[in-house]
Amino acid sequence: MNIFERIGTAQVILAVSLLVAGSNASASEITAVDDPLTLGQKIALMEKYDYINTFCEGRAEVRIHDEEYGYLFGFIDENGNEVVEPILNYASDFENGMAIIEYGVFWGVIDKNGYILIEPEYNAVGGWHEGMMTVVKSGLSGFYNDKAELVVPLEYTSAEPFREGYAMVEKDGKYGFIDKNGNVVIPLKYDRAGSFHEGLAPVCIGNKWGFIDKSGKVVIPMKYDVVEYFHNGGAIAMIKGKFGMIDKNGKTIAPFIYNNLVPGELNYCIKDYRLGFLDDNGKTVIPNKYECISFFSEGLVSIEVDGKSGYVNKMDEFVIPCQYDYAGNFEEGVAIVGNESGYG
Repeated sequence: MNIFERIGTAQVILAVSLLVAGSNASASEITAVDDPLTLGQKIALMEKYDYINTFCEGRAEVRIHDEEYGYLFGFIDENGNEVVEPILNYASDFENGMAIIEYGVFWGVIDKNGYILIEPEYNAVGGWHEGMMTVVKSGLSGFYNDKAELVVPLEYTSAEPFREGYAMVEKDGKYGFIDKNGNVVIPLKYDRAGSFHEGLAPVCIGNKWGFIDKSGKVVIPMKYDVVEYFHNGGAIAMIKGKFGMIDKNGKTIAPFIYNNLVPGELNYCIKDYRLGFLDDNGKTVIPNKYECISFFSEGLVSIEVDGKSGYVNKMDEFVIPCQYDYAGNFEEGVAIVGNESGYG
């Protein structure tokens, strides 16, 4: 019988609490260590590390605090064995067997055993998007695939993550698109551009924006001063200082009468200093009648009437009356509210 079996579960929990109290780790950090480690392993590990993260793909990130460098990162396996010494300045969770690391001031990628897959020689790296990762060195960008192969050489001034199979890239001040093999599929001829969303990408020549499809065909003429990405078939655009919405054929679905339109769960609109919301089809959901309004969160939005705040739903129905001096956004079912007596 080991010591943990002899002293009992309750005293083990007490021992963990005392250990946490005497270390830099918090109670939430000790409980962040998930199975398969035993409680005894957790206690022993917390004597060595200042932080242990949850397991991801059989590895858990660990940290120790260094007076000169701050927190240094490493990894343990499911048996609590150290597989990557905590000497890294940063380490991401593992994804498909690879973790992004920062060593000194350079970035690279390691496997689960700490072997280098992509040498830490880059000034910056992006996360994985559609199996591709952006890397930047000496001001030039390229891409690695998820086999740690450099498939797009570092030749672009800037590059956006892959989306819908294409990545927007810039070279010599012009923008276009490449595929995952590095082939230029849409020539670099635009003054500005954005990523593909719902099969269309915003492009700009001069100061006017429109949209192209994946063949490079202009499907919505470049006549707008501002455009946003398409979402559920609708996109915000601006002409002559007024905002409206268009569909994928370029048809106006919300008139260009708004002082501002901001995309969100519903699209926040301002007209004549009054606030409301449109849906992605350009339909008015909440009329422009409020003087103060926030953004939708978890189906509710805080509004202000006669100096007091409350909440309405997406049908503009009051769910919580206007009775507060302050009403924050909901998060996980809870929102901070306040009045003269305080906040809660």
